[in-house]
Amino acid sequence: MRLDPTKAFVFTGILSFLGGMVWLALHPELLEAHFYRPDLIGLTHVLTLGWISMMILGMLGRLSPMLFHLDPPNRKLTWLVYALWVIGGSGIISHMWWNEPFGVWTSALCLWITTFLILLSHRGILKRAREGDWIARYAAAAMVHLLLAATLGMFIGINKHVTLVSIHPYRAVSAHFHLAEVGWVTFMILGFGRKLWPSLAPSPENEPGESRLRFWLLETGLLGLTVALLFIPSLVPVFGTLLAVAVLIHFRGPFRKMITRTIRDRASFWAAISVILATVTVMVGLILGFGLAPDHRMAMAYGFLALVGWNAVAITSFALKLLPMWIWQERFGEDLGNKPVPAMRDLYSRRLQDGTGGLLAGGTVVTGAGILASQGLLIAIGLWMILTGVLLFGVNVVLMLRRGPRST
Repeated sequence: MRLDPTKAFVFTGILSFLGGMVWLALHPELLEAHFYRPDLIGLTHVLTLGWISMMILGMLGRLSPMLFHLDPPNRKLTWLVYALWVIGGSGIISHMWWNEPFGVWTSALCLWITTFLILLSHRGILKRAREGDWIARYAAAAMVHLLLAATLGMFIGINKHVTLVSIHPYRAVSAHFHLAEVGWVTFMILGFGRKLWPSLAPSPENEPGESRLRFWLLETGLLGLTVALLFIPSLVPVFGTLLAVAVLIHFRGPFRKMITRTIRDRASFWAAISVILATVTVMVGLILGFGLAPDHRMAMAYGFLALVGWNAVAITSFALKLLPMWIWQERFGEDLGNKPVPAMRDLYSRRLQDGTGGLLAGGTVVTGAGILASQGLLIAIGLWMILTGVLLFGVNVVLMLRRGPRST
């Protein structure tokens, strides 16, 4: 298959996930230490900038023409975004590892510039958002939140190098985390999930009012929590609760599907598991927000559940729904009706799909329990489960690429 930038994003994302989990599996003691450590923060950015963001940007380049009837993003501009993201992300991760603030914020500046190029590359989504398309509104808001997260991240780096404002580093890092995790990643998952898993969308009879309510509750909760974390800590429980309610309202349809046992396909089943993990993450976040368990282990478990539980299981479930379709269209689309072609479901292994979902979800639960209980053995077992799940996901992607002849 001809390599294009969207595939480069996806491949780099998978390799980043694999590399990050190999390091964690070999060094499980990192998750027993305090979360505010340069090496652990660097490793976190391997997952956020490498795995999660790369996968989102890769799939965004394919989804936006399909859903919004737009021209594909400019190829050269997308390659430039990819190159700058790799350079800036690698710089942030390495300089965090070495605890060099100057290198961190200069690399963050590279990513900050790249976020403007992402907005430029996907400006058609911004136009669709203004026209009232709710999926486009979530995607557009996510890209703006990415810009805000990059701006705050760059400020944190500058402020550590040359103190400009006296602000508690934990609060600043927490605000940055929520802008990236909720604002960038969760907005994208919930937005495109309306199409990929329709139960995430409101019932047609409740439209457009419910979409408006969901979106603005989520937006208000996120921005309110960000401001509260930075400047008004006493309001963190208020906006944290609002954000939690907004997220759980989005999950009403999936929970109804689970309760009535009307989930029909594997991708939707694992997306449902990701929703359960997200709900647990929300509950842990509320415990932290109300100060009921200020121990650093709870904060560590919260971040791990979000990044490796909710995000990873949701992204892999959607990827194993989208990648077979795109690969089938590219390899066999022109042959349809002219000669026998394989079914889309024959391009990948459903057993590997179940193995990926089960090991990622189960490993996250085991690791989270180990973090909370300070049990290194549990943490190690959970991390090796997750690493095995990542390997199975990679094998499944390779199988999709290898099966069947190339279209001519």
